[in-house]
Amino acid sequence: MKGTANASGTYTVTETPSEYRNTAGSLGFVLSAMWNPMKNIFLIGDYARTNGQDYTVGEWGANGYTETKYDKHDCTALRLNYRWSNINDPGSFQLYARWYNYARNINNLVGIFGDKEWGALQPGSKGWILGFKYVPAKNIEWETFYEMATAQNTLYGHKNETYHRNFVRTMVDYHF
Repeated sequence: MKGTANASGTYTVTETPSEYRNTAGSLGFVLSAMWNPMKNIFLIGDYARTNGQDYTVGEWGANGYTETKYDKHDCTALRLNYRWSNINDPGSFQLYARWYNYARNINNLVGIFGDKEWGALQPGSKGWILGFKYVPAKNIEWETFYEMATAQNTLYGHKNETYHRNFVRTMVDYHF
């Protein structure tokens, strides 16, 4: 909030910013491709870009005043799959490796990709995911992956800092 104060202490608001800044933009595009160079090997790539505006956020933290500039509006993800799991085929499995680089923003959005994969993908993160899927019985799929990444700190006063992140996720899906 911006304003002016007079000698008597009266404060007059001259500008009130929106509490919910549009950090993603109003338009965007995604380019996706998949290539199957040989049996059971699949390369998948996604590139997304929005028309989001650059902005700077200033905060007072333990180390004094810091400003964080948000000026990246594109996201990239590349994935290598070995095979595909099939919930109708017990014993089927999939192995995968994924590299990604997501733009950071103040509103905790993962660009226009949207899917955070149950907390694994964070805005401003860049790294690798290694995982597998396995079908032990019809309509049951088990997935586990390990993520190693550099992520944007989201704590007040530390938003211009990054940290190393290790994340393990495992889940069993029953499809009915």
